[in-house]
Amino acid sequence: MQRILNIPIDQALLESWANWLAPEQQPFYLTEAQGQALKLIISAAPSFSPEGRDTFKLWGVTCPQAVMLNESDFLTLPLATRTELLRLQLEHGRGEVLCVADWRDLLTEVEEQAGGEHFVWWPSLLAGREWELLAHWSSQGRLPCEHQAVPEEIWSALRTAWPRVREIAGTFPSGSGPNCFGTVMAGAGVRGAEHQWMLREPFEDWLAAYTAKTTECEAPGTVLVWRDGHGQAQHAALVLGGGYGLHKPSQGWDSPRQALRLNDLYRQFDVQDRVLSCYTLRR
Repeated sequence: MQRILNIPIDQALLESWANWLAPEQQPFYLTEAQGQALKLIISAAPSFSPEGRDTFKLWGVTCPQAVMLNESDFLTLPLATRTELLRLQLEHGRGEVLCVADWRDLLTEVEEQAGGEHFVWWPSLLAGREWELLAHWSSQGRLPCEHQAVPEEIWSALRTAWPRVREIAGTFPSGSGPNCFGTVMAGAGVRGAEHQWMLREPFEDWLAAYTAKTTECEAPGTVLVWRDGHGQAQHAALVLGGGYGLHKPSQGWDSPRQALRLNDLYRQFDVQDRVLSCYTLRR
């Protein structure tokens, strides 16, 4: 089986990734004035699946109108229109508008797509090269999972209190939604939690019912919770022991349940105004 970030990924999930990253049609967000200037007919932006929302980072897009284009529609537009269209997507905060310079070695054809500075994914770019390109795309700014490097004695020591942690470490979700809170709860044996978009409230209820605060933040089995200035949980992880931790960086479809060195995990969430709280399971 092929691996991405040192995590096995089967062909069916790889094909789903390709479809989510490069759908047949994708949205290009424009104001009324921008649409008129580019001579494009816009309408109310459609709703998207959770996977589409995460691909295009729609939580950061406030423009309510868009034009939906397929690859042929897009490439038929004048070059100047394509170039400006991608520039405006960056302005509106839409995701997956990439820099040509970062991909030139792998995809020389993207230089011709929209003026040579930016490009977007289309199915034809991935066709026949799904694993190679998705593996490169997924590794941008991410470290490989280290679940195979965690010593056997660490997994064995966790087995009683955290019966499912080894099972879920080094896996990808089947789609968007599963997050850090559900990953921690699943490790403790909460069935199905790894498949849910776990909200703060049930996670906080679980913390209150099954854990107590501790100052031993690097002890095996410690739950790490990063809170904002209002005390709301923003991220959670689990200390495995031996300098390793487990977390799921986001709710995105490409976000793994990832074992990392604790120092690397801390660096990812060393954010201003975040306060780390530590919890241990009640005996």
